[in-house]
Amino acid sequence: MQASLAIETRRLALDVHTLLGELDVARWRAELEVAVRGHIARIEARLETVRTMPALAEDRLDQVQGSLDEIATVLHAEVPSAGLSGDQLRAEWAAFRTRLQPAYEAMANALQAQAIHVPTRRPTNYLRNVLHMGSAGLALVLVQLLLPEASLPWVGAGLGIMAWSLELGRRLSPRMNQLLMAMLGPFAHPHESYRTNSATWYCTALLLLGLTGSKTLMLVAMGVLGFADPAAALVGRRWGSIKLVHGRSLQGSLAFLLTGIVAAGTVLLATRPELGPTAWLAMALPAALLGALAELFSIRLDDNLSVPAAAAAGAGVAATLLGLPL
Repeated sequence: MQASLAIETRRLALDVHTLLGELDVARWRAELEVAVRGHIARIEARLETVRTMPALAEDRLDQVQGSLDEIATVLHAEVPSAGLSGDQLRAEWAAFRTRLQPAYEAMANALQAQAIHVPTRRPTNYLRNVLHMGSAGLALVLVQLLLPEASLPWVGAGLGIMAWSLELGRRLSPRMNQLLMAMLGPFAHPHESYRTNSATWYCTALLLLGLTGSKTLMLVAMGVLGFADPAAALVGRRWGSIKLVHGRSLQGSLAFLLTGIVAAGTVLLATRPELGPTAWLAMALPAALLGALAELFSIRLDDNLSVPAAAAAGAGVAATLLGLPL
């Protein structure tokens, strides 16, 4: 791919990525409509420029061409009519976003194949957030009350083998992939239909945490991921006006840090009361801080793996420096 085409195509993808963020249900307001329509007009102009660049005719860019055609179709035919009522407007823009999202993901996937990185766009999914926190709470209870510490490596290994077996199966069988995605439909992000599922990465993290043999580190890591990650997503998408990197915001990262400190501290208070407040804070703060940094800078590595690994590392280093038993 020629350098100029690569640059322009990536800029186009980032424009669409930003548009999807503006249309997210957590951020949408009726007064944003004029700005959104202006943004769509700019995307259409850039899209026309990219589609007419000569290098796009190369065979190896067929996948990119197809996704660009799909985006053009959505922008041309699916933009809501002006003059709708408030509720109708919200519903129509939500439907437009739903139709645009797969086209963007297809473009992002095609660009990734050409070594051009663009971020995925994860739409707000309140049901997924509830599942995230609920499953974390259940896992914390099960690990603390039912699993002996010596069993952690074996349980982690079993979960990891199961997850990657399912991942391999759905790669080999499109029918199996369709079935699993249909089952996970209300909770899954669009890109998980063709990329490794977040649950697989989470089970991989549990495998690594189990290998530490420390119930404390596993509990702290699960607490940070289970509660701080959804908090960052909710706050960042609604109030994330100060952008940092990779689509993350300062507000979302601060929400992650504060929630992570509370979650890790609460876990330690409940499971290691003998340590005392100073030790709880000394372990909770680096766990939350490293978890927040992992969430902020995770690009190619899924944060369902990087966040718990980083949180466990932060708590483990702090405990070692303080001479605390794990």
